[in-house]
Amino acid sequence: MSVMSLALLFLLQQIQPKSQWQVPFFPVQQAAINDENKMFFATGSELYLYDFAGELIERRAVETVPEWAFSTQLQQFCLVDRHRLICFDQNLQMVWSRQIEPLIEQPFRFRSRIALPFKRSITLMNPADGQIDRALFLEGGIEKVHTLGSLMLVSGLDGQNRFWDEALTPWHIAAQDRLEASSIVFIERGPDQSIAVAYANRSIQLIRPNWKSMWQRQFVVDVALRPVWLGSAHKPVLAVATHARDVRFYNIKGRELWRVNLSDRPSSMVLMNPHTLAVTHQELSDVVWILPEAQQTHRVKRDTHLTHVLQNQGHVIFIGYDGIISSYEKVLHDSPEVTP
Repeated sequence: MSVMSLALLFLLQQIQPKSQWQVPFFPVQQAAINDENKMFFATGSELYLYDFAGELIERRAVETVPEWAFSTQLQQFCLVDRHRLICFDQNLQMVWSRQIEPLIEQPFRFRSRIALPFKRSITLMNPADGQIDRALFLEGGIEKVHTLGSLMLVSGLDGQNRFWDEALTPWHIAAQDRLEASSIVFIERGPDQSIAVAYANRSIQLIRPNWKSMWQRQFVVDVALRPVWLGSAHKPVLAVATHARDVRFYNIKGRELWRVNLSDRPSSMVLMNPHTLAVTHQELSDVVWILPEAQQTHRVKRDTHLTHVLQNQGHVIFIGYDGIISSYEKVLHDSPEVTP
């Protein structure tokens, strides 16, 4: 059997969900998964907890206006409910709740703390009790917040990019010398420790581990999603999705290897294994599975479009408008049996 045939066979095996089931409420308003493979749903009037096989673990009537949901380092579930941040344990009992100012984007895990991005500050909160640990302020305002390993990278409204380092000391301005003077939209480190940076000026830059710029590409349209790295440290491949309804693949030297045209604007791009991407759309229901090394694609039709795409270290969850939940396993390491 040829390498191309083996690659397609492997791709077809990957698109079979590990489990598929339907929740009785849809569309799902907010959802989250934790590292213990438990799924949390908020409908506005009730909270639900399921396992990945679709078995109901817990259900509780709680009135909320859910805006964001996420899991903490302690495997709790947090819900942003207008001006409140509420934390629930895995029995859906409230652990703590506190008033917060309006957020500019979803809270996220940052090392041992919850990071809350506000208009002019980044606040770190203890997930155990909701107490504020520390905060750093940016008087001119914050546009976007990113994590890069143990670093936090903050793009200010002044166009400058700043690091918050491992010691959580005040702002380090080294990023101003290492990065472009344009707000960062996405940043992602690759398997060889190179860094791909998408800027608000519609450009992509590749920076080597020593922070030297290797190449830069200017696009006519915006980069739509966080870039995804495939391959290995020996042969990394960068996938870039744009609002031109395509996904472009580059090698480490910046040469475009392949381009996949999409039927709609992409809404998510998920690394399923070192050689396979799954791409979803904003309105269309189908999911495109892509094997860039073999230049193979396969489209899987769904009855309705996806409202949420969630993932943890080992699984990816697709949630449809019709409430159908599909779970897939990720394999983020090479295996001689599956490498095309």
